[in-house]
Amino acid sequence: MFSRATSIPASIMRTSTSGSREAGPIVATILVRRIGRRTQIEFGVPLRSSRIDGARFTGAGDIEVAAKHVLAASASRGAIVSGGLEVVLPTGNESRGLGHGTAVFEPYLAGG
Repeated sequence: MFSRATSIPASIMRTSTSGSREAGPIVATILVRRIGRRTQIEFGVPLRSSRIDGARFTGAGDIEVAAKHVLAASASRGAIVSGGLEVVLPTGNESRGLGHGTAVFEPYLAGG
């Protein structure tokens, strides 16, 4: 939380969750990049699988983009306040159950 930024310019993570019987599993590849000491951006592309009327569809889901910035931090108190914005772009095929068909904008403020 209060460590120095490493020399690695970006990292790639893969996550997976088990979905419902109809939705199937979801695997996401997320690119995470720090910009300076207080800002981080993320870009995610989920691979989704769905079953509609007995047919199985697999492909890219809705693309997710996020940015967060540390607004205030105190190492002596172990406290941090950050704000950010997460955006989901409707790029997945809604008729095949791979996307939701709407854009989502989620601003947030977090502290701890």
